[in-house]
Amino acid sequence: MGIKKSEWSPRAQALWGELDERTQKIIHKDYPFRNERDTAIRDLVSRGALYIILEEITGISDSALQDAVARCYGLDLKLYGKLLDELKKSFEMIHESLSMLLEGSGKNVQSKRKKDHR
Repeated sequence: MGIKKSEWSPRAQALWGELDERTQKIIHKDYPFRNERDTAIRDLVSRGALYIILEEITGISDSALQDAVARCYGLDLKLYGKLLDELKKSFEMIHESLSMLLEGSGKNVQSKRKKDHR
């Protein structure tokens, strides 16, 4: 990280220019009050700021920015990951069941067709 302000993309410079002085100070990675910083970042994201642009101007990595926003919404990322894994397992089970069901119904249709052609 640590991109110099003069090397920022035009979009990053434009966003920085739109921010008030207090917000510019708060969103930097070295700001000591993490909750306040994360809330300010969440507000920018909710207004449409892209993570890649925020990464340039804050000095915080993309994944850390996403974690910060998730914390503001009260999401426990470990619990979220576990729930996502359970959901994937459930979908796999449903897919297997439907595949077996459709395979079975396909055989029944084929066997009926054979009887009709005799």
